[in-house]
Amino acid sequence: MQKTRYSEQPEPVLVEAIKGYVHITVAVNITQVESDPPAWEADTNRFWVPAGELDLDAVRQNPAAYLHRATHLSDARAEAKAKAQMAVDSLRNGCPVVPVPSFRADAAVCHRPADDVKMLGGFLMGGLPYFELASGEVVSLTADDLAGIMRDVTQWEVAVQQAKQAAWVAIDAATSQDEIDAALIALEAALS
Repeated sequence: MQKTRYSEQPEPVLVEAIKGYVHITVAVNITQVESDPPAWEADTNRFWVPAGELDLDAVRQNPAAYLHRATHLSDARAEAKAKAQMAVDSLRNGCPVVPVPSFRADAAVCHRPADDVKMLGGFLMGGLPYFELASGEVVSLTADDLAGIMRDVTQWEVAVQQAKQAAWVAIDAATSQDEIDAALIALEAALS
């Protein structure tokens, strides 16, 4: 259990389904505190359970009974894996800057997963292939340049997958919440 401050009055029970698990947040002893802007404080607990394991209506009827429920280590592993997947998905859905040293030592591209170079910032100008680097610089490319950039981006994608896989292996081998947290921290470091 922890004391949490909210900018809006929290719901006593918040339920989110994620990949076969249910993430539940209970908030009890909700009070409005004097502040500008207005805020609320509550005693909260967050925990994960496999979908269907817990009667959610019972939780909604008596959230205080679940204020001290712990997430079992297997549930913590599932939560950590979901966080790891979200970190990788977030990275891929954004526009991560990927170094492309095969083109030029200081070059990088803003990468969006795609099957063709157009999504990587490539375009034709007067029939010649050009490419916009993450710095905004537009450069012309040879076929070898383009192949090198695509190779660098593929290596980056493989490194991201390997980092996620290493995190999952560490999470599965973890014997404590601290070890699970360390695996997530290592993943974040690898993705940055």
